[in-house]
This record gives sequence, C-alpha cells and structure tokens, in this order.
Amino acid sequence: MENERFSYKGEFYEYNDVPMVPRPLTKPYPKIRWAVNSISTFVMAGKLGMPIFCGVLQLTTGQLPELLATHDQAKADAGFGTPRDAHLRIPMYVSDTMDDALKTPEEGFTRRYTSASEILQRMVASGQANYLDERAERIDSLGNLDWEGVHTSEKAIVGTPDVVIDKIKEIGDALQLTGMVLEFNAGERMEEDKINRSRELFCERVVPAFA
Repeated sequence: MENERFSYKGEFYEYNDVPMVPRPLTKPYPKIRWAVNSISTFVMAGKLGMPIFCGVLQLTTGQLPELLATHDQAKADAGFGTPRDAHLRIPMYVSDTMDDALKTPEEGFTRRYTSASEILQRMVASGQANYLDERAERIDSLGNLDWEGVHTSEKAIVGTPDVVIDKIKEIGDALQLTGMVLEFNAGERMEEDKINRSRELFCERVVPAFA
C-alpha cells in the first residue's frame, strides 16, 4: 500500500511491477481486519496482533468468549500490548413493531443459515477445506436451525429500536466488542422498502444510543 508499484514471486503466484491503483484515501493505509472462525485462525491473528472480526454464521455467542480469550492470549504472548479489537458480524432487522420484526426477516435470515450448512457440506465432502472436524461439527447445528432458533439464540438481532439497543449492549458487553458488522438483508429475501425502513430506524433510533 505504501509503494506505487508491487512485485511478488511465490510458489504459486507471481506479480511483476503491478501499479497500485486506485490509492487508498487513508494514509498510510486502511486498517486490515482479519476474518476468523476457527480456533487456529483466532490464534494466528493474535500472534500477528491483527484486529479481527468474527461471526455467528458458524459460531455461537456462547462459543466466542473462549475463542476471543484465546486470541487475546496469543496476542499477549507475541508481545502485543494493545487491547482487544474485535467486530462481530451478525444479521439485523429493526422494525416499528415486534410482530413485523418476527415475520419479515424469517425467510431470508433462515436461508442464510441453510445456505451456510449446504456450503459446509460440500466443503467437507470434497475434503479440500481446512479444519474439517470443526466444520463437520457445525453442519448439523446449522441444518437443523429454524427461525425460532435463529432469533432466540443470538444468531440475529431483530426487534423494535429499544429491543435492538438492549440486545446490542448485551452482546457487545458480553464479548467486549469494539464494533459490529451488520447484515440488513441476510439471505437476500427482503423487500427493498423493508430494508430501507430498517436502516432508517437503525440510524435514527439505535445509533444515537451509542453516540
């Protein structure tokens, strides 16, 4: 990012004098955040002192405290004294009523997890994925996850603004997060006006609670 041009020669790939354009606006470059979802990647990111983001697609909020602690320990052992910098990726839907909040995102959010289970099945069956044992264990839990299981097990945050605020605080405090990456149309089955209203409520009613 700091150089105008880039060259690299490795075992599988080679790049020769590639122009680095467009240049990032942030100088020297934007923060790099590593996506992690296995104990090995939590540890690797910690050893490199990398900020991370993790998700509830394959993991649960119940599993994350131990994994985040493992990351913190690996970072400390590597000599990095900085505090935890972890974001959580999670589906979200904010509505004017709880009735709508529990109906509108059902198809898309449930599809998000069903699709993830199918992808994991193909990866494990091919034998080409890393951490096969960990991934195989997640297939059944994802495949058997219905809508009630999604919205009651912190696999998604849905509700009116007040409910969403409380849930963000609860999860954020429990995991000592520095931020969240929100999916407002997970599963891509929601109507545009519903997505826009959800974002509007989030910006106008939820964000001020954390300003």
